Amino acid sequence: LAQLAIAATVFPRAADLEDDLDRPRPPLTVEEVEDLLRVLSERLEEENRDKPDPAVSDEAGGLLEAWRIYRRRAAAKDERFSRIGMRRIIEFGLERLRDFGCFVETQLGGKSAWQPTRRYNVMVQEFAASRLLEEVQRVLGYNAPMDEED
Repeated sequence: LAQLAIAATVFPRAADLEDDLDRPRPPLTVEEVEDLLRVLSERLEEENRDKPDPAVSDEAGGLLEAWRIYRRRAAAKDERFSRIGMRRIIEFGLERLRDFGCFVETQLGGKSAWQPTRRYNVMVQEFAASRLLEEVQRVLGYNAPMDEED
């Protein structure tokens, strides 16, 4: 779920996935990814409040299970620990992506930030064809056709 939130933060619109691979994407912060993850979680909760659980074979089912784990963690008694834990998961995801050459750690306004590399752009463009990323974009309202400009 954290990796999907990172991808959706770097590419907030479907049309962004069609951009030139060499065009640098803006750096992001852990807080931005966490905010998007919170919005995604709230929208999934609203959308699925009165619906039955999806079948295990349904790709959206994986997203819902990840969302439920996130919601349980966010609802932990110690809210501060919960927020630190989620930020650490996001940070770990970004560190792993950095290890694979997908991000470079930098500074943005005196805070730690993560600059996506061309390698990440290519990887996410390939991944964009997956149903799971399409589902995340749909939930977040990013489901405009690829050729439509926002």
